[in-house]
Amino acid sequence: MWEEAGLHGFATAFFDHALAIVVHRLAHAASRPEPVSAHGLTARQMSDVAAFIDASLGDDLRVADLARIAGLSERYFSRCFQASVGVPPYAFITRRRLDRAAELLARSPLPVASIAALVGYDDPSQFSAAFKRYKAMAPLAWRRQQANG
Repeated sequence: MWEEAGLHGFATAFFDHALAIVVHRLAHAASRPEPVSAHGLTARQMSDVAAFIDASLGDDLRVADLARIAGLSERYFSRCFQASVGVPPYAFITRRRLDRAAELLARSPLPVASIAALVGYDDPSQFSAAFKRYKAMAPLAWRRQQANG
């Protein structure tokens, strides 16, 4: 009789432990953010990340920050981002910075060095080189062309 009770107790303890593990894993899975589609980021994740990028163009943006906003690991975020947008996060950020710089060059009298700093470039010559690669002309030439029409 004692042997039966002992075996029954171990079986119950084993079952209780297994059940606790299953419940824990289910609870953990339920607390995760919405799943990423097979094709990339969800619309909400992309919207949140793009808004953060646009609001932080002058800051040192890191993939880790963007991944945190999307609720994903850095590596998985980078893969999903590229699947969604077609370019890696760094290239997307650079494009957004240079588009914003083009707007500022066309609509404000700020010096090129100030615009470079506003969009996240510490070195105006590095900014000018990047801008020239992107728009096929130097920032001041872009400004003059936009002013002339």
